Amino acid sequence: MKIFPCGNKVLTRYAIGIRSLDEDIFSEASIYNFQNKIIEYFVQTGKDLLTEVFDNLTAAQLKEFGIKTDIQRGDSFLIGSNIFDYTRLQLLIEVLLRLYRILNEEDKLTYSKILEDYTKQTAGQYIYRIQKEDLPKEIGQLAKIYHQMYTSLKCKYKDVAVFNIFKRVYNEHFSILENKIGVVPSDKLHSAILLSPDDAVATYRHKRDSGSKGYSGHISETANPENQFNFRYSGCTKQCR
Repeated sequence: MKIFPCGNKVLTRYAIGIRSLDEDIFSEASIYNFQNKIIEYFVQTGKDLLTEVFDNLTAAQLKEFGIKTDIQRGDSFLIGSNIFDYTRLQLLIEVLLRLYRILNEEDKLTYSKILEDYTKQTAGQYIYRIQKEDLPKEIGQLAKIYHQMYTSLKCKYKDVAVFNIFKRVYNEHFSILENKIGVVPSDKLHSAILLSPDDAVATYRHKRDSGSKGYSGHISETANPENQFNFRYSGCTKQCR
């Protein structure tokens, strides 16, 4: 007896151009493994290979068809984001843990004792036991750790994507006043702060008297009247306010 794929798999096969149920397709694990390699490469080098591919394709198409880009029209829009909803403390710990993971063995050894309370569990597990009244103390402690690690590692890891996320969070949540590291009050945090280390542009957005949290995109369309036809393309806005 032949077993046919379920409905969703049939739709997936059709979407990628496979019309016969007898035709074999690549394993789903291949897509998952490919995605992981793309992400790992981005973490190590800071290069987004998929974006580079689409940028190169767009540039080649503009040249091939002689499309002029000096006149454009566009609009921004909110894309539903799947970012995890971090609390402030959880975000600070998660970013710290990710930085620790990419340190070389010598630097890991240097900070293993300082970070041992965080590294032996997930950020979610750590904050689970924290009482509300202890939050200022916990964030104040992280301020000192962030400052110490940023000061000592900024030269060595300045070109590493994970460190730059750490640097951004450090600058957004902490400030130096009279040579002492301090915590930026919650009501003073600006709307474009990082909300998730997995999506650097999914921030707080305000448009037409409404606020939302997620990934803000921007659609642009060439509009020069001399063009035979126009291109429409989209990308992220660097700050989603």
